Amino acid sequence: MQCYRTYRVLAPTAAAAAAFVLSKNTRSLRTQSEEVGALDSWKKRWDTGMTRWHQPDVYWALEKYGDDFIHKESRVLVPLCGKTVDLAYLTTKAKEVIGVEGVLQGVQEFMQENPNLQMEAVESKNGFDCFRGEKIWLLCGNFFHFGPVVAGKFDVVWDRAAMVAIKPSDREEYVQVLGSVLKPGGVLLLSGYIRPNSETTLGPPFTLNRDQVLHLFEHQPWIASVECIESVSDAFFNEAWYKRLILRWRFGGVVSEDIWVIRSKVQ
Repeated sequence: MQCYRTYRVLAPTAAAAAAFVLSKNTRSLRTQSEEVGALDSWKKRWDTGMTRWHQPDVYWALEKYGDDFIHKESRVLVPLCGKTVDLAYLTTKAKEVIGVEGVLQGVQEFMQENPNLQMEAVESKNGFDCFRGEKIWLLCGNFFHFGPVVAGKFDVVWDRAAMVAIKPSDREEYVQVLGSVLKPGGVLLLSGYIRPNSETTLGPPFTLNRDQVLHLFEHQPWIASVECIESVSDAFFNEAWYKRLILRWRFGGVVSEDIWVIRSKVQ
């Protein structure tokens, strides 16, 4: 595995800070029909079993790096979580885990596959259907409507296949949501795929390369540093050989991956 590191301590300009404040107080440019359409497209994938992104094992980067940032008192957010097994794993590491998912079927399947977490439906909050279990909450709703009023703030955000799943045009708004819920001194642990030749128009998953990550984060006033802690030349290195061949055919080549640690300012 190739490994490189990029570390930046950031000093946003006054203009960047003003833009951040404006973005927090400006309604999304996406229409309601666009939001419904996006969720419907993901619902169809669940309905037809087209959930290739789901993996049966805890993600390698979370196992390798999670303990560096996640502790017994941590509150961890998992955006666009689906039914990832990472959620159950995180309940063994953190004080509380909150997953946000847009499709109810993903939440229901997670609950069925993890009966030991004793999850049950509770009262809805701020437009999110809520399900509570042992050290875990699942919230079903539109992540772009998520914020601290829904579930407070978090020490760690684990983003595996979330930012790469949404349209690149929606990433700025996604970052603003993360900035609103990450505690001072908090950490975003982010996985980013890079398609062959850094193709940026095809997806999901959409390419999230180095330049895109730095463009999204380096001038945010709440960011302290952006660091790439590992780069792998084949994002699917841990798959069986025949699956790797299928994936290379599907993507037109080898998909690489960067793992990022993005820290918010302490104050």
